[in-house]
Amino acid sequence: MRKLISLWLPVVTYMAMLYWFSSWTEVPDAPAGLSDKQIHFLLYGGLAAVSARALARGQWRQLTLFVALGATLIASAYGLFDEFHQTWVPTRTVELADMIVNTLGALVASAALWVWSIIRARNLPGAP
Repeated sequence: MRKLISLWLPVVTYMAMLYWFSSWTEVPDAPAGLSDKQIHFLLYGGLAAVSARALARGQWRQLTLFVALGATLIASAYGLFDEFHQTWVPTRTVELADMIVNTLGALVASAALWVWSIIRARNLPGAP
């Protein structure tokens, strides 16, 4: 049970953070001159990364293509939910472009982690 919590608590916490951000009625300017779309890309890439970790049980060897696709699906589905949630937040709107960028961020992060797991496995055969 401890292992399950240690793997999935970061995912649930990350989702709660995203929910909290999307509940703000006034959105501050993005840091470092980043655009709204770049922020979406990075945030949902992060969600895919913590989801991939959980699905792979915290082990590089278990980060397969299916795990990467699962992480992308989790992050993308949550992105859809989050956009839907914004329909009830005053001053916020739903944007198809945000949903697309959320999915792209998740896909790029998951693919990068999958490729990294392959490289790591080849270079360190006994690595966890």
